[in-house]
Amino acid sequence: MPSFWSDLIDYRAADDLLRARAPILLVQGGRDGSAPAEAARASADLFARAGRCNLAYWELPGLDHGMVDADGGSRMGEVLALARDWLARSRAGNAPRPCMQAGAAGGAE
Repeated sequence: MPSFWSDLIDYRAADDLLRARAPILLVQGGRDGSAPAEAARASADLFARAGRCNLAYWELPGLDHGMVDADGGSRMGEVLALARDWLARSRAGNAPRPCMQAGAAGGAE
């Protein structure tokens, strides 16, 4: 009988996300040592190759996983404010459709 962890070996969350119709915001710190930016870029590229336009990808180059800059200053409040604005625009139908080309990492709108 397979265990929980063995079932996850072949699971790709991106497959579920590709089926989603709702707008998705993926925020990535460029200096993230916990979740590499390359993995987030691969997800954005997957959406681009699939022709899906419901993923907005923001890569924030100077920030780490906790949205902290190189000087140790937290930027979490600023990032959350940007995300809140994006969500409000998305809910109102005013967010741009981020149809990206594969390999085109984005920044905050």
